Amino acid sequence: MSILVPRLITDPAFLDYGQPITPVGDLTPYGDHDAKLFFDSGTIRFYVMYLEHPGFLVAAMTRHTHCSQCLASADAQPWWIAVAAPDLASDAINDSSLSLFRIDPRQALKLHPGTWHAGPYFTTEKAAFYNLELSNTKVADHITRHLSTTVTLQLD
Repeated sequence: MSILVPRLITDPAFLDYGQPITPVGDLTPYGDHDAKLFFDSGTIRFYVMYLEHPGFLVAAMTRHTHCSQCLASADAQPWWIAVAAPDLASDAINDSSLSLFRIDPRQALKLHPGTWHAGPYFTTEKAAFYNLELSNTKVADHITRHLSTTVTLQLD
């Protein structure tokens, strides 16, 4: 069983999977620091997602191809997400691209359409997250595949 060690969401390697969203001043004009969102046809859904502790193992991952999902802690706590490279031409997960990233308080992320992901992971018993996706993402755009081997997460 392999162990994934986290990198910060601001690590340039995260750009293969999505885009970090970090604080800017209120009057900062739109620019490269802003999330480049994609939502295929449909109603956009923004909600607070409440989760129980997910453990420290990844056995499967999910992806969405019709939206660029955005996530952030509603509790202002650090959290982690496991990701694997998007490949819209294949329904297989590229295990060699598997990475773990830490998202600090006052940061969020946008996932590229097709990015495989597992999480959010956190160290508290329960946590709340802001989630931006399409209203039918959980039903019509929710592809899950098992990894070839279970991976342990090092959350620190």
